[in-house]
Amino acid sequence: MLQNKLVTRLEGALPKQAPAEINSARNKRQIQIVEEARNLLAEKGYSKFSMRGVAASLGISLRTVQHYYPTKRDLLVETVKYTLAHYYHEQFHVLFEKNETKEPIDKFLIMIDYMLEDVRDPFSIRFFTELWALSLRDIDASIAMDTVYTLHRQNIEQLIAEINPNLSARRVSHRAAIVTALIEGLMLLLGDGKPDHSELEDIDQEVRRRILDIVTRPED
Repeated sequence: MLQNKLVTRLEGALPKQAPAEINSARNKRQIQIVEEARNLLAEKGYSKFSMRGVAASLGISLRTVQHYYPTKRDLLVETVKYTLAHYYHEQFHVLFEKNETKEPIDKFLIMIDYMLEDVRDPFSIRFFTELWALSLRDIDASIAMDTVYTLHRQNIEQLIAEINPNLSARRVSHRAAIVTALIEGLMLLLGDGKPDHSELEDIDQEVRRRILDIVTRPED
């Protein structure tokens, strides 16, 4: 019962709409609040994430925040939905719209390059690391994380199926999951705040080559 309720609350977390359309259901103040909330969540972590902190950072009253989001959980759910909707649109729809005439293998490599760049982005590193940690103890965060990674894998699956049409649906799903895990795992080693390691220099090219091996390999 509880899980069903929370699934409903996160329903439509990743609509296939442009940010302007996503924002149309929110007024200017609501957008300011969730924008600041996601920045604070990424910067300070959930343990220091509070409605009072969001209000203070914006220079507005706590009552104003509570008018739109009565509880911390309400604000958290909306912040996650807002961030994932924008992230998903930027990563896939804008990316593919700009390259819709390209061959599947070219679109796939464009997406891989985008992902490799994104794992080094300070906001992405902090926000998603916090979301991973939250998902271990918070059902809202767990559902949100599963939602974004399921859609993430499904987009990769679509391209793999076009590149390697003789693969079974199960193999396509497995390989998309491996590609996802491989790139996301690089957040542990690369990016904002991580020490430089000379042995990892130019690793992006090696990752690209190995991913292409995974994607183009015939059915076992």
